[in-house]
Amino acid sequence: MKKGLLVAVCVFLLVGAVQDSYSKNRLESWYTYWGIGYTGLSYPSELDQVLDLLKDLPGVTHTSLALDVLGFYWPKGERTILGAIVNGWSDRYDVEGSYVQINGYLYSFSMMYFLNNLIGQGLFVRGDAGFARMVVQGSGLDATSSDWGYGLLLGGGIGIPISSGTRLLIQVNYSFRKVEGETYGSMQISLGGLF
Repeated sequence: MKKGLLVAVCVFLLVGAVQDSYSKNRLESWYTYWGIGYTGLSYPSELDQVLDLLKDLPGVTHTSLALDVLGFYWPKGERTILGAIVNGWSDRYDVEGSYVQINGYLYSFSMMYFLNNLIGQGLFVRGDAGFARMVVQGSGLDATSSDWGYGLLLGGGIGIPISSGTRLLIQVNYSFRKVEGETYGSMQISLGGLF
């Protein structure tokens, strides 16, 4: 009985805090967005086969990471923000002190549209379009950059205001990069801050 009452009080306080932060969510003259998360990657078929073999070798540690950095946005009304952002991912393979890492970058124009509420609150959709580049680096290797290509990112999520000027964005996005005639895909799940 006491445990159930304690849970009910905690839920009541949490709901009250979230509703209070919703009421404090205010429009800003500009925003910055930064995020981090997990990515699942798809490569051109030959590279994909090599990386699958590498991943399955004993002693190999594989780490994939998605990032949104340097996001700067300006409001266009109460539900839309327009700006620029760098969306990137890193795919790293470590074995016995050596590593190889593939990075994909998308330098893009970006838009977020919040469906039912003010910017930073509730469900939203996101679209980015811009210039893409791939970089390969590793132990004993000079970093090698590809030629410039292009890419798109489409997705959405939910914004949760936690104070009047801070909102958490939980997103699921899919992006692709077309570089030197090859296509690279990335499904990303991320958590970020819109300030």
